[in-house]
Amino acid sequence: MNRPLVALGLAAIVLVSMGALQQAGSVSNQQMAAAEGSSTGFLQKTPVNKKSVVPTDTITNVVASNDTTVFDVTAYGAKGDAVTNDVNAIQAAINAAIAAGGGTVYFPPTKNGYGICSANLSVAAGSGVGITFLGGGPGVPAVTVLPGCKTPPQQMFWISNWDSTTVSKARISFENMRIDGYCLAKYNIYNNATVGLTFHNSILRNVAVGGTNYYQKAGYETYMDFSNRLENINDAGRACYSAGSQPSYNVHTRGTDSHFGAVAVNASIANFYQENGGNNDFSHAHGWGYAGGSGANNQPDLRPQYTYKIVGRATLVGSVADHFKSAGFHIEGDVWQQGGQLIGATCVAGGGPCIELDATNGKLKNWVVTSNNTGGYGDSAIKVLGTLDSSNIVANNIGIPDISADNTSSSNTSSALTFTSDSAKFSTFVGIGGVDKPLAPLQVGSDLSFAGSWPTIGFNTYSDGRWRYMTNNSAFTIGADYNSDAFHVSVASPGGKGDIAPLKQAFIVNSEGNVGVGVKNPTHLLQLSANDAFKPGGGSWGDTSDARLKTNVAPVTGALDKLIQLRGVTYDWINPQLHGNTAATGGFIAQEVAAVFPSFVSQSACQGEDCALVDASSGSVHTLSLPFVFDAYVVEGIKEVTNISGLFKEKLTAWLSSSGNGLKSVQVEESVCIGDTCLSEADLQKLLAN
Repeated sequence: MNRPLVALGLAAIVLVSMGALQQAGSVSNQQMAAAEGSSTGFLQKTPVNKKSVVPTDTITNVVASNDTTVFDVTAYGAKGDAVTNDVNAIQAAINAAIAAGGGTVYFPPTKNGYGICSANLSVAAGSGVGITFLGGGPGVPAVTVLPGCKTPPQQMFWISNWDSTTVSKARISFENMRIDGYCLAKYNIYNNATVGLTFHNSILRNVAVGGTNYYQKAGYETYMDFSNRLENINDAGRACYSAGSQPSYNVHTRGTDSHFGAVAVNASIANFYQENGGNNDFSHAHGWGYAGGSGANNQPDLRPQYTYKIVGRATLVGSVADHFKSAGFHIEGDVWQQGGQLIGATCVAGGGPCIELDATNGKLKNWVVTSNNTGGYGDSAIKVLGTLDSSNIVANNIGIPDISADNTSSSNTSSALTFTSDSAKFSTFVGIGGVDKPLAPLQVGSDLSFAGSWPTIGFNTYSDGRWRYMTNNSAFTIGADYNSDAFHVSVASPGGKGDIAPLKQAFIVNSEGNVGVGVKNPTHLLQLSANDAFKPGGGSWGDTSDARLKTNVAPVTGALDKLIQLRGVTYDWINPQLHGNTAATGGFIAQEVAAVFPSFVSQSACQGEDCALVDASSGSVHTLSLPFVFDAYVVEGIKEVTNISGLFKEKLTAWLSSSGNGLKSVQVEESVCIGDTCLSEADLQKLLAN
């Protein structure tokens, strides 16, 4: 890369400012001479070249170094008045610079720029000739197609500095230039075969429909950094384009070993297009297009199909694709130039995949696609066309890093990919999240998250607004429940391929951590829709009961007194559909149990039609739960009954056997009763026999 000398840049600043003063009538030749001899003047260090290449009364006859001459186009007759065709005057200045062995062709600032018509500006310098085109800055027009030109030039600048013998670098550069094709010229810069073409702080803009701002037919080592801008826009007062009728490219290169890191705006096919060259660098470039709409720009939809269309070998580091239609980065293989890097790139507001890897010709090899912020725009973040060769590495991309494939997927072991296409066929196992050697068709080695309002995963299903069977089989889904902010699993009975799957919610876990089986809004940690829980062996649910884990162990007392206060009942539910559709059943009444065992009864929210039966202000119902301690009361109550029966037997036997009871004989016709306790003859005989 050859950049102009720093002194030349400083001289340009002085020339622009002093030229403007002279045009205003503020600087005379005598004042210039005084400035040249001044001890503080800039020109003392940059003496005037004494060769008579421009008129001696022109202030721009100043050089940036002892062997570089500035050629002011106005000295050769250029007017810059938007009326005169300045093509011959500018060409004369170019020819003079070439004849002098190199120099700076300077365009003093004018309001409308220097118009050309009928012919292009030709730069065909020989080996080792350096030409700098210097304008007044990107905000000031330098060269433009003359308004109203009937025969506009095909190219604004046609450059061919190829020396087939020495393959020399001609050192052609554009500094502070604004070149405007006025929507009439097909190319602003047509690089036929130049080596070492440099752009800095310049604008190439508004070429004709189907044209290109910068076209590199051949050559190498073009340098265009981020200070440059290539654009096709509707200027105020001249509506150049309509949707679908704008220039094809901002940069179109068939050369090699060049750097295109500029800003490119609006094109129909691509902002940056590498046709069949190789080893070009598009790092830190920013391509984008207007999405259309009214407003200050009043632009139609001028988004390109691709921001970057790359065929062959290239490097894209930190590049940006902004507002595109089909893909941000479209990459194809080339038989001669293979491999490349797409690293740290970013996609914004795309209409298709961020990255499209076209492997249909089998030539896409040795590409590294990693650490890109895919943004998740369009049908997928990364899309593969054809079969991606295993020599390619696609890994660790940011955003929503996924690949969809038309036929088959990549065989590389990418560590951060999600495959989404229905038609994809995967020939190998896929590992995600650091899984280098997956042991299953899909193996995830880290957290997996899903975006969306209510994301749901379907198994053996696809969704076109309704879940349908993918094959002749049963299906189920898992995901977020849009009604209750909960996680659900739904299942469907077997059905035919393509039929709507009648999914029925199997269970749900809500935001409170409650689990419902057949219940949409569970209000307890575990809630069933029917009295139908089963476990082998029956019995109650287990819990820890090790004596080593307990303290303050004491017997239950007064059990029988409490139990005889309870009332067992049978009943029917008023709303059986909310209670497992059970018929006549039995149990207890919660309010009655609460009077004896308050801790067994709690409050929970009512459900459905039951809410009309309870106090509207509370909206709650009594819930009954019989814990293990109730079993202890039952056991101790039975023991108390047994103890009472034994005591009665003992006392009765002793009394009947006592001679002091006053009874000479006991005859039992039906029963013997003491208070409310009665014994039949058989009971009495059995008692006495024991």
